[in-house]
Amino acid sequence: MSDVIKELKEKLNTIEKMPYFLDRVHVYLEETKDIFAEAIKAIKKIDKDLPSKREEIAQEYVSMSKFFWKEGQAPNAAVDLLLHGCDQFAEWQKQKRQYVSRSTLFSQLTAYYLHVFGDIGYATWWALHTVTESDGGDNTFITRLGYPQEVAEKLRENRSKLQGEIIVQKPRESFTEDIIRDFFINNTQYHYILGGNSDSNAFPICKPYYSLLLNDVTKDYKRNENHERGKALERLASYLFLLIPGCVPRQNVKDVDNTHETDLVILNRHPTSNLATELFGRHILVECKNWSESVGVPEVGYFLHNIHLMHGSFGVLFAREGISGSRNSKDEIEARQLIRRTFHENHTLCVVVTRNDLERLRDENITFRDLLIQLADEFRFGKTNPSKKPEESNMPHSVESDRVDRQASTPPKKSGKKSNVHQSS
Repeated sequence: MSDVIKELKEKLNTIEKMPYFLDRVHVYLEETKDIFAEAIKAIKKIDKDLPSKREEIAQEYVSMSKFFWKEGQAPNAAVDLLLHGCDQFAEWQKQKRQYVSRSTLFSQLTAYYLHVFGDIGYATWWALHTVTESDGGDNTFITRLGYPQEVAEKLRENRSKLQGEIIVQKPRESFTEDIIRDFFINNTQYHYILGGNSDSNAFPICKPYYSLLLNDVTKDYKRNENHERGKALERLASYLFLLIPGCVPRQNVKDVDNTHETDLVILNRHPTSNLATELFGRHILVECKNWSESVGVPEVGYFLHNIHLMHGSFGVLFAREGISGSRNSKDEIEARQLIRRTFHENHTLCVVVTRNDLERLRDENITFRDLLIQLADEFRFGKTNPSKKPEESNMPHSVESDRVDRQASTPPKKSGKKSNVHQSS
């Protein structure tokens, strides 16, 4: 294994000595990713997978990210490389079914967003991941960001899930993302933590973790497992909404008279108005139907009625198999007409998220926020004519344009005096 690490360092040193670095940042970034991917692939084949060696690779990721930031003057490339490391380590954990720490990468991401970009919302997101995995993140989370120590302690109470036999039975529970999702579902008094201002449109999805959630949704359940079937889709939905900065979920919300229950109510706590608040409003009502058949007209009507009773303006119906039968069948058209009539009469907009949409989030570079915007636009204005292909752009490819296609849109670098980037302790 020492030979693998040695070869990794030698190849990375070669990248650092490449000529015309500023003019070819994107090319060198992709080459660097390939070098790391090859090294991790080689280590995966070794039976004795020592955590110390994984930490060496994480430190090399951090070192190279700083190189791209300082020498390449490309902070977006530095973040992109760290996100690549997070994805590689998460996939490593999913495949080997053993905990792989990403705390070193999380810590450096926190430092970049706090000190370089000045994005408190994004820095908080990564700080939450850091303190869940490591005691070393307390300094930034508590001292610099000003959040209560009890939050860090509560998150670490569940750290035992990151190790042990539980990963063999329920792999998703060993992921830091699952602990954070579960924490905010069960501790609504701390929702304000995710209300920090952020210039970014979305947090990056952890695809290995998301694929495990999606597997739980689509697998076959027995008749006596309907409760777990429904909870699987609610878990996935709540995670997706957490990826929209400022959005926090409440689960199984009942009205004061206990006459009806809503699977999820999403509150957008973003301190300023943005595209998400303008399109979706401050509250989003969510219904999850993880059924093996399509959702019928009565169920669609009931959900629309609940949105109206709560004076909501936007609702999301997660229906794994769609609504009312095959595409353009009589029942399906009737359901869509009901949704459209409600929109015209009450200005209540409801979009339907199906299994195909959920698989797109796994397989394509599209954020959940953008998916909702797309579905809402298609409902109101119709779909783009597929026969008319958009003209190809003649603009040169750059790291900045490449970042738009990433799962998270990184805010632009602030002007003025540069801050010293360092790995937070």
